[in-house]
Amino acid sequence: MDYKRIYEKIIEHRILNPLDKDVYSENHHIIPRSLGGSDDKINLVKLTAREHFVCHLLLSEIYPKDTFEWYKMNHAFLIMCSTGLSERRYVNSRIYDL
Repeated sequence: MDYKRIYEKIIEHRILNPLDKDVYSENHHIIPRSLGGSDDKINLVKLTAREHFVCHLLLSEIYPKDTFEWYKMNHAFLIMCSTGLSERRYVNSRIYDL
């Protein structure tokens, strides 16, 4: 599966179709800060909570296993899935969206 292509399509769709101001959204760094991305407006996109969750899941799959990028993206995704360091809870995109 081409995770990078799916990620790029989600980002492109949301850039071309911005969310209404009354819809809950989360800022997402298109190029993650941990991989050298900036806080510049051009590197940020507002996503729904579910899109944000899915994008981080895709980022955790894009990079080859055991690389620096893979560790960074998996760490970021796991942070989204937990409510605390000592807790292990099942979280999916629908639960995260709630």
